[in-house]
Amino acid sequence: MRPPLPVYAATNSGLVCASALLLFLAGCPRVEPMAERHTLHVALEGRPATLDPRYAIDAYSTRILALVVRGLTRIDRDGSPIPDLAKSWHYTSPTTLQIELLAGQSFHDGTTIDAQAVAVSLRAILDPALGSPLAAGLDNIVAIEPIGPSTLEIRLARPFAPLLSALQIPILHPAQVTAPNIAVPIGNGSFRFAASNDPDSMTLKRVRSGSPTSVSAVVFRALPDANARAFALETGASDLAQNNVAPHDLPQLTGRGLKVEQFPGWNISYLAFNTQVPALSDVRVRRAIAQAIDRDAILKSILAGTAEKTDSLIPPQSWAYVQTEPLRFDPQAARRLLLDAGYGSGGQKLELRYKTSNNPERLRIAEAIAANLRAVGIAVELQALEFGTFFDDVKSGNFDIFSLTWVGITDPDHLHYALHSHSVPPVGGNRGHWSDKKLDDILDAARTATDTSIRRVLYVEAQKKIAADLPVFPLWVHASLVVQQTRFSRFQPLPNGNYTPLAEVSIFP
Repeated sequence: MRPPLPVYAATNSGLVCASALLLFLAGCPRVEPMAERHTLHVALEGRPATLDPRYAIDAYSTRILALVVRGLTRIDRDGSPIPDLAKSWHYTSPTTLQIELLAGQSFHDGTTIDAQAVAVSLRAILDPALGSPLAAGLDNIVAIEPIGPSTLEIRLARPFAPLLSALQIPILHPAQVTAPNIAVPIGNGSFRFAASNDPDSMTLKRVRSGSPTSVSAVVFRALPDANARAFALETGASDLAQNNVAPHDLPQLTGRGLKVEQFPGWNISYLAFNTQVPALSDVRVRRAIAQAIDRDAILKSILAGTAEKTDSLIPPQSWAYVQTEPLRFDPQAARRLLLDAGYGSGGQKLELRYKTSNNPERLRIAEAIAANLRAVGIAVELQALEFGTFFDDVKSGNFDIFSLTWVGITDPDHLHYALHSHSVPPVGGNRGHWSDKKLDDILDAARTATDTSIRRVLYVEAQKKIAADLPVFPLWVHASLVVQQTRFSRFQPLPNGNYTPLAEVSIFP
């Protein structure tokens, strides 16, 4: 019998209660008690913001919904798109993509997934009246037409290489595409949402029977407090946690019926520069800041070996990654660069506002970086803010430098969003207002080349240019950490953090 979980989360979401009520009113069968042995409990940091796949963009929603609602494609472990509901695809021209669907696919209520159903779903997402944030990755589409029961044709205004990655968005049931609100999606994945009487947890039940050792249900529970998550794992109240256990808690969890595994990660932390600040428009100053930071010490003392240095904004496992010349910790070189730029030793004093969130770990990292910068003569005013306030300042350009993490990087086209001169907020993530015509041209060419080998050449060039100009300083790539009860087979995480590998987890006899 599992010990009860302490309740740390507020219960005002109402999402699960609403889902349970709708299932009950619809006459769906209630979930009968399941053998505890075949139920896997997952500890989360927070609740999903919505169960409506059309509006889900937060990590908790998208990662859980991936078990319930599938897309045409999904992301493989090297970040490349592979078939999901699609069987295959090919370009008949640079702006025309034909997709052949897998045969025999259906929604949980038996409705067939054919080309017409897919077209209806994608058109709904693109409809401005719906206001779906998922449309951003599909806004280059000008037509979606079924050309047979299982063949779909997508026509583009211009070539757009990231299209296949964008097509991982959920395919909706035809009866729900224009519903005012989807409280419980009629999915097409391995699991469906089950009614629950517990407002603090969310239960998914396997749709089709697996092997006798398959996990038959997954229960997600939000435990915002890090100590509560560690306690739940230690006592057996939770079976699995992905990337939400503090590094200093890992040693005490190893053993005790738990295994702690570290996989290559895809989330990259970086230091960003506001290049509209005169001093930070000088590459010598940006390089001095980078060489003043002792990344090895931070990785050892704060992150406890759960991250590795990187000098690229593309993860090392990606097909587009290239190793560039590393920037080494060198305070003397940093001081010389600052002197060359006119700062220190009789010159003007360099003063910078460094903004970060008030998350304890991020604050400790920011304090260490600030101390490094002060050691080479840079005056740093460190401002730790509640995340919403901090991120509003980041988007509005109200900072000199800040540190953040790119999460769920898959297609390298995120470089266009992050550093293209046309991607300054609110239309993109170029928050430092970097502008470089040559980089723009490289990134434009990379997103229109449908040949992956050509794209790789272009992204190699882009990474080398970014490393030389340093509009942002990549710090480290975080490992993907999984803490798991040993009675279950290995859960191997995906680049985007989706929980779909849970469908393959089984119980050891």
